[in-house]
Amino acid sequence: MQHRFFMPPVIRKVIDTVNMPDKSLNALLSLQQHLDSLESAIGVAAGPRSYLGQLLLQANRITEAHLQVLLDEQKQSARPLGEILIERAILTPAELNALLGFQMRQSMQGSDSPLQLGQLLVRTGEISEQQLQAALALQSQTGKRLGEVLVEAGYAEPAQIEKVLGVQRKFISVALSALLLFAALPQSSDAQAGQTSASLTVSVTVLPHVKMDVQNQAMELKISQKDIQRGYIDVPAGSRFSVHTNSREGFILDFHVLADLFQSVQIRGLDSNVNFGIDGGAVTQRLAGQKQSQLELGYRFYLASDMQPGLYPWPLMVSARVL
Repeated sequence: MQHRFFMPPVIRKVIDTVNMPDKSLNALLSLQQHLDSLESAIGVAAGPRSYLGQLLLQANRITEAHLQVLLDEQKQSARPLGEILIERAILTPAELNALLGFQMRQSMQGSDSPLQLGQLLVRTGEISEQQLQAALALQSQTGKRLGEVLVEAGYAEPAQIEKVLGVQRKFISVALSALLLFAALPQSSDAQAGQTSASLTVSVTVLPHVKMDVQNQAMELKISQKDIQRGYIDVPAGSRFSVHTNSREGFILDFHVLADLFQSVQIRGLDSNVNFGIDGGAVTQRLAGQKQSQLELGYRFYLASDMQPGLYPWPLMVSARVL
């Protein structure tokens, strides 16, 4: 069975941010037909080949701070990033495979993706099909980027190229979000019965898994002189996310320290308030038979003695894993 997903509200949200004539916007709306299945979402892969971490950023699955922690762990452990992402329950194996398929298609020569720069330039009326074909012929001779060729040939201005590249980035972000959604859906196929009767015993082992969806995450911590004099700073709603799992036991939240801004932190909004030092820690959450938990966490950071007033990157990352 092929799962399909119709997402015009998301497409409309993207193109509403683009300053283009109505005719061009209507042409962009037709791109929604290319995001109705896992296979079609992979098929729209375009742009230069991106690292796995960059794809996750574009899909809004992780933040820059999260990515840096993951890359540091990869460097220290010398393990593939995909393995770490699965272990940390940031991706399921199916989601990882889908992203790798998207990444592989990005590097394919002669891709016919509707999100390729040339296709978008034609679709939005910035250049003609004839100009695109002429530019592609020049590109094959020079090896330059298509945008450079178009500008040098006088077919487009740099501002036009940059505008459409912005459109491309936004649509790729939507495509990646759809890709991960489809990958999370259960996959099945129809089986044809043979003419000879037979007995078949199927044993299926469903491994426990957990998935964390972040709705809001503070990215900065603004520390004032008053906070320093008091010795702590409160952030009432620093993180909001949901955790989905098939485990009957629950899940574990890991708190990783990203910056030495505090001596200890009290975290509120869990089964009970917990306190961690500068090494971070882990806390078990029970679901009481439910499969999803919605959490909003507040933080009280007890500041390091040498802190100065200023704006600092958010000092904690939270991830989820199976119990």
